[in-house]
Amino acid sequence: MKHTMFFLLLFASAFVMTFCLTTCVLGKTMPTGKFISYHYTRGGGMNPFDVTVYHLRYDEETGKKLLTISGDCEGEEITVEVGDEVFVHCLELVKKNKLYRSKGYYKPMFEVLDAPSSHFSVTFIEPYGSIDGSGDMPDFVWKGLSEIHQYLKSIVGDRKAEGHVDRIYGAEGIAGMHWTDGVVTVTTPEDSEMPLKRAARGVGDDNDSQLREMGFSHYHDGDQHYFLIHDNQLDKCRLFYSFDGNESTREQMVKHDMEVMRNGIHTDSIGKTVWPVVNERFLSHPMIDALTTEQLEEMLNSIKERRYSPNGGLVWYTDIGQVNREMLSTEIKSRKKDTEH
Repeated sequence: MKHTMFFLLLFASAFVMTFCLTTCVLGKTMPTGKFISYHYTRGGGMNPFDVTVYHLRYDEETGKKLLTISGDCEGEEITVEVGDEVFVHCLELVKKNKLYRSKGYYKPMFEVLDAPSSHFSVTFIEPYGSIDGSGDMPDFVWKGLSEIHQYLKSIVGDRKAEGHVDRIYGAEGIAGMHWTDGVVTVTTPEDSEMPLKRAARGVGDDNDSQLREMGFSHYHDGDQHYFLIHDNQLDKCRLFYSFDGNESTREQMVKHDMEVMRNGIHTDSIGKTVWPVVNERFLSHPMIDALTTEQLEEMLNSIKERRYSPNGGLVWYTDIGQVNREMLSTEIKSRKKDTEH
C-alpha cells in the first residue's frame, strides 16, 4: 500500500510539473519593445565553412538597416541594405508563427558528435526583450524559421556575394566560342579546352603530352565565361575571357581593363596602397603586364583573406580572389626568376 501511494504521489508530481512547464511556455507573450534584430546560424561540426547565416539588424556603426544571408558557396555571405518594411514583415512572421513560445534550449534525445547545431534569436529594445531557441527545436519553431528565411531570401534575390562567380566543372558548352587573354585570340570549335591549352603554352599542336596534363578552371558570370589554364610544368597560368570574336571588341575589352585597373586605388590608414579591383573582378594579362613587380605585390596583398572565425582559423579566398592570387603569384615569381638569371 505504501509503495502504491508513493508511485501515485510521484506520478501526480510529474503531472503537475509538466502542466506548469507547458502552461508557462504557452503563456509566454510577445515582447512589446522595438524589434531590432533577427539572427539565425547553423554551423559547426565536421565542416567549419558550412555555415548558414540569416541576420537582419539595425547597424549602429553605419546607421543602416542591413540584411546578411549565406551565399551559394560555403563561407560566402551577401549583405544588402533594406527598408523598414522588411523589419515589419519579419516581425509579422514571428507573431504569426508564435515564435515567442520558444522555451530556449531544447535538449536533444541523442547527442551527435561533430554535427552542426542551430540557434536563433529575436531582439527587442525599449523595453529590452528577446526570443531564442536552439538544440532539438520543435516543429512550430522550424516552420516559423523556414517562412522567415524564405522571405529574407526573396529580398536578396539573385545577388551574389562579393568575388563569387559560378564554377563549371568541365568544358561543356564552349563549342564555337571565341576567347582572348588580351594578347591573342583563340576559337574552341568543340567542347574541348585543348585550343586554350595550346595558346597558353604557345604551341601549335597536341603532340606535347604535357598539354593533356595541364589543369584548368572554368567559370562564368552571366554571359561571360572565363578559363584559367594551369601550366604546372612551367609554373604559370593564363586566363582567357570569352568574347564575340570581333577585334574591335577585343580592343575595347583591353582598354576597359586598363581604365578599371586603378579604380578605387587608395592608401589606407597605415600607409599601405590598396587595390580594390583584385576583389571585384578578374585581372587580365594586359593589366598585369602594365604594372611593376612592386605594384603587383601591392595588388597581391590587397586580396582579402576570409576567415571562418574573426579570431583566426582557416583562411579562404573567393573565386575571383583565388584566381587573381594565382595569376599574381606566378607572375611575380616568374619576374624574379628572370632577374636572377
